Amino acid sequence: MTESESEPPSCLQPTTRSGILARAAAGFRPGLVLLLLAPAAAAQSSAVPTRSTPTPTPIRAPQEAVSGSLLVWQRVTVDSEQSVQNPFRDFRLTVEFQHIQSGLTLHVPGYFAADGMAAESGASSGTIWRAHLAPPLPGQWTYRATFRQGTDIAIILDPGAGDDAPMSGKSGTFLIENPVEAPLGFLGKNLLSASSETYLRHAGTSEVFLKFGANSPENFLGYSGFDQTPDGQHFYLPHVQDWRLGSPSWHGGVDGKGIIGALNYLANMGMNSVYLLTFNIGGDGDDVWPWTSKSERVRFDCSKLDQWEIVFDHMDRLGISAHLALQEQEIDNGPLALDGGALGLERMLYHRG
Repeated sequence: MTESESEPPSCLQPTTRSGILARAAAGFRPGLVLLLLAPAAAAQSSAVPTRSTPTPTPIRAPQEAVSGSLLVWQRVTVDSEQSVQNPFRDFRLTVEFQHIQSGLTLHVPGYFAADGMAAESGASSGTIWRAHLAPPLPGQWTYRATFRQGTDIAIILDPGAGDDAPMSGKSGTFLIENPVEAPLGFLGKNLLSASSETYLRHAGTSEVFLKFGANSPENFLGYSGFDQTPDGQHFYLPHVQDWRLGSPSWHGGVDGKGIIGALNYLANMGMNSVYLLTFNIGGDGDDVWPWTSKSERVRFDCSKLDQWEIVFDHMDRLGISAHLALQEQEIDNGPLALDGGALGLERMLYHRG
């Protein structure tokens, strides 16, 4: 596919998101965000969530953007812009981050992020690809993107499979520093890591993590304020009062205050964990899924997942761990299950990351 043949990607095309786990990973995620930008058609964006097809705009020069606090253990984002026809299933972005002083090298799967602000805009198409890193060490870091294209390449493990897409090879550097003041929540403690001991410990401080949390509701993400969640059973209206200035929301403050307020309340009560499902179609909740519709299994909803990420990021800042259950036992087989209960395209895409 040449640049002139490129079409704006859309979450509604018969493609897949590059893995729900790339967005909804358990535990601590804050870090660098790699925003890769390349020749592209303009992203669709408006104040009101929409799913209409955007109009291509003229090609512009490649560009990348690094954003974040640039502090140890806190999110760094690299965004890159590249217009492609099938942004999930037939494309695979991997970003290699390397710490120059130690040689530590980390490979992070990237994902299609629509217009880069889908939580607010509701965009279903765009040109932004994104990867996140929680840098564990201060100092100079480099990044290099590998962007491959080919049929179903998102689930192919061979790093050399497929062909280079136009933005492959984009690279850059950034400097990470230690924070001057102790960051909030997990931002100052780093990842939860397992050991031979009974309990988890924070990788950054070696502090023991003792889990105290709510195991209900398991359909915590069945929140009516998320995009494409028509069956959402939760409004969390009593907790709107627990939302406070500085807490996140979306859609111009119209949505998000209930679920964010509920997390604020749990943190104030000393809770440090929330158990939640990311997929329960056909289960007793039947109201949580990451796709564009209840019947879809290979087209992921960019704006909903961006809103989930806001919630998970807020949990990190409150010091609340996400105890993720990826599906319910009763939906592991049958017509509603991923690949009918087998290991195939749907399940592999769901778990990519």
